[in-house]
Amino acid sequence: MDIIIKTVNLVHKASNKRAELFSQLIPTYPDYKLSGAKTPTEVDLTADYNIFFGVSSFDGEPQKLIDTVLTLEEETSTYSILDISDETFLEGDLADYYVLTAACASFVTCSSEHIQEAIYEQSGRLAHIVPDVLTPLDVETTEFNENPEVLWYGETRDVLSIRPFITSNVHDIKIATTSHVSHTEDRAKTQLIRNDKTRGSCISDCDVVFLPRTYTPLSEVARLDKVKESTLKGKFVVAPDLSDYDWDSIAFDGTLEKGLEFYTESFDHLSKWIDRKQKILLTNNSEESVSGSLLSALDLTPEDTYQNDLENILNEI
Repeated sequence: MDIIIKTVNLVHKASNKRAELFSQLIPTYPDYKLSGAKTPTEVDLTADYNIFFGVSSFDGEPQKLIDTVLTLEEETSTYSILDISDETFLEGDLADYYVLTAACASFVTCSSEHIQEAIYEQSGRLAHIVPDVLTPLDVETTEFNENPEVLWYGETRDVLSIRPFITSNVHDIKIATTSHVSHTEDRAKTQLIRNDKTRGSCISDCDVVFLPRTYTPLSEVARLDKVKESTLKGKFVVAPDLSDYDWDSIAFDGTLEKGLEFYTESFDHLSKWIDRKQKILLTNNSEESVSGSLLSALDLTPEDTYQNDLENILNEI
């Protein structure tokens, strides 16, 4: 019996990290090979699969992405796969284009269960999860202070919830939130971080990161990405309601008050505690695990995935 080798074409720019990951893994599968497309942005009509990595596949032209996927679905036998690895794809000016493309594509893949939830909420498509690979090089350690510096990374409407910690002056606390918040507390140990670039880099300068639950699926995606990022940086992460996502094994699931109590009581063992959390992330995102996820996605058929009626999707946009 002849073995049928399926061809996969990656439609991307050379700098796309997800495309680079896929291009490394696909040649290791015995039943698949990469297409010989001449350029990384060329669609291969003879390939079994064309995988698109967002609007970067077409120099930022979202309409061209939709038109290409529709053409493939209506006029060819090749499968189109849309890969979404960032929650920003599902908000802002490009949101409608991505939702429509997700509705039309043969399959959708994504990098986490949280982005999967956001995709399903907005497009009705059940994306297949292909995580990003993590290695020990992605892990950092922290020298903890007995009196920890706390980074509160939340939404403006929740600032008042940490008033007791601001007024007590027991802990140094940085408030990382959006630029339009007004800061009325004049406390020496409190610092308001408004600048977006500073907010993104301030995790490295603290001991404890507190990430309160947010109010929308997309902001929850961002919060849980921060949980992972902060844990990998070796920080003690406190985040309520992680058990709802089966993530209570990654960080401390509870209030800031309870988290700081645990920090103090377990201070001598914090490094080992966080090391265990980091190892869980590395295991769940090992190259072997990710490779299996991508292979499972390629082995799917359109009948294996849920797709809402296209007209209903178009009416909602």
